[in-house]
Amino acid sequence: MSFRRTTPLYEDPIAVGAFAAMEKGILVSAAAGNRGPESRTLRNGSPWILTVGATTIDRQFSGVVTLGNGASFVGSSLYIGKKTVKNLPLHYSASCGSSDDLKNVTKKVVVCEGADESSVSETSTVADAKGAGALLLTNVSLVIRATNFECPASVLNPKDSAAIRKYVKTSKNPTVSLTFRRTFTGIKPAPTYAEFSSKGPSFGTSSILKPDVVAPGTLILAAYSPNVSAATLQGKSFFSNFTLLSGTSMACPHAAGLAALLKSAHPDWSPAAIWSAMMTTANILDNTGKPIYDGASPIAIGSGEINPNKAMDPGLVYDAGRGDYVKFLCALNLTRAEFQAIARNSSDYDRCKGGNLDLNYPSFISFLDSEQSSGVWRFQRTVTNVGDDGPTTYTAKLTKMKGFSVTVTPLKLTFQRKNQKALFSLTLKVKRPMKDPIVFGFLTWVDDQEKHTVRSPVVATTIRETE
Repeated sequence: MSFRRTTPLYEDPIAVGAFAAMEKGILVSAAAGNRGPESRTLRNGSPWILTVGATTIDRQFSGVVTLGNGASFVGSSLYIGKKTVKNLPLHYSASCGSSDDLKNVTKKVVVCEGADESSVSETSTVADAKGAGALLLTNVSLVIRATNFECPASVLNPKDSAAIRKYVKTSKNPTVSLTFRRTFTGIKPAPTYAEFSSKGPSFGTSSILKPDVVAPGTLILAAYSPNVSAATLQGKSFFSNFTLLSGTSMACPHAAGLAALLKSAHPDWSPAAIWSAMMTTANILDNTGKPIYDGASPIAIGSGEINPNKAMDPGLVYDAGRGDYVKFLCALNLTRAEFQAIARNSSDYDRCKGGNLDLNYPSFISFLDSEQSSGVWRFQRTVTNVGDDGPTTYTAKLTKMKGFSVTVTPLKLTFQRKNQKALFSLTLKVKRPMKDPIVFGFLTWVDDQEKHTVRSPVVATTIRETE
């Protein structure tokens, strides 16, 4: 697995600018990057930035496939043409991109294997061969982002691909009909982790779990320049004021919009308090009731997908300000010039006394070697009661982590009034070497009326920012 080095904090204009914004009480939401699903590809991992990854949504732009035997399947398609396909013969080819395999496919629909999203571009080869359309079969679920479907084509999920593959290989005269420009909602499971979304740990700030959250970032309807081609079809460009875009740059505006709503509802909250509310109330289950984390750990989706309604009333927040971030910088062993490039104040550098990488953050991460059988990590956190005015008690709930013991002291936090603070510590102890590169659980604070659930991911990993 290759390590992709990113720009150091003191040379990163986004990190430097975001630090100045934070000092003015401005929250910066930034894209995690689109280099997933590899680990250590994340960008914008500064602890004073809300780093946002991407998820899919429960909407599907479809190409409905109806086989000659009557079986019907809903595939994914962004074909914008007006051609129709009705009861045309099917032709199997290992690849839609091989012109040698596509001889004599005129007025036939080509069934081919699509290994990844780039297979969509191979529909141009089908179009050049005068093929009537294409069915792209997959062995893994693909998130279709490309808009350039050069011929009538539909991308099938692995289960439906197996059925179509069997039909075309066993039927004497396989045929198909295709219908386009239909949109389905309520697709399950959703959300899922968008595989293009970059994963942590983040270069230079690996003591902070990143990304922080995920938000919808796949096939989002976005404003677009009417002077730039939004899609092409057989060499012809099409223009629009809107188009469908995918990427973490589509996800972070969702989080920024939520941050603006939270700021309007809670004008006294700091940027850290705002993203704490977003993180500790994030969804970790999809619309089937199963974890979004199925196949994706907090290294990929942070605390989960943002939940606007819950974030309005988080109960507790993990707050931080400029002084906390300065202590964090002090612990990075920067030179005076490097430090000053971010903080813009050399006197802060003179007052550094060791610093502190254990920032008051709503998540926890520790790094260890794969053979490591002992070790203890201790974290200290301060939470602020932003919920009820009267006396309230929160109780800690911990999920088990294989090979580790996790403890919290104290197990109960009692608040007498709003804005009161309380201190606790979390200890992570290794019991045996890790078998998996990532082990994670959750610390959840639940109030005595079960009105507020304040959840933070706890991660142990052997995936370091460098190797």
